[in-house]
Amino acid sequence: MQMQQMAALQQQRDFEAQQRMQAEQQRMAQEQLLRDQYARQAQGRLAELEREILNMRGQYDKDQLLLEQYDRRVKALETEMQQMNDNFAQQSEAKDDMLKSLQGISDLNGVLIFRPGYYVEE
Repeated sequence: MQMQQMAALQQQRDFEAQQRMQAEQQRMAQEQLLRDQYARQAQGRLAELEREILNMRGQYDKDQLLLEQYDRRVKALETEMQQMNDNFAQQSEAKDDMLKSLQGISDLNGVLIFRPGYYVEE
C-alpha cells in the first residue's frame, strides 16, 4: 500500500508541477501579448505624431508663403504711397512756382489778379 501511496503522491506532485508550468507559460504568454500590444500602440502613436509633424510642416510652409505675399504687398503699397507723396510734392512745388511767377508778372505790370479773367490796375 505504501507503494500506491507513493505513486499517488508522485502523481499529485507531477500534476501540481504541470499546473505550475502551465500557469507560468500562460503568464508569460499574457505578458508577451501585453508587450506586443504596447509595441503596436507605441508604433501607432509614433505614426500619428509623424502625421501631425508633417501637417504642421505643411501649415508652416503655407504660412511662410502667406507672409511673403503680405510682405510683397506691403512693400508695393509703401512704394505706391511714396510715389503719390513725391507726385504731390512735385505738384505743390510746381503750383508754388507758378504762383510766384504770376506774382512776379503782376508786380512788373502793376496789376493785381483777383479772379481769372479780371485785372485791376493799381
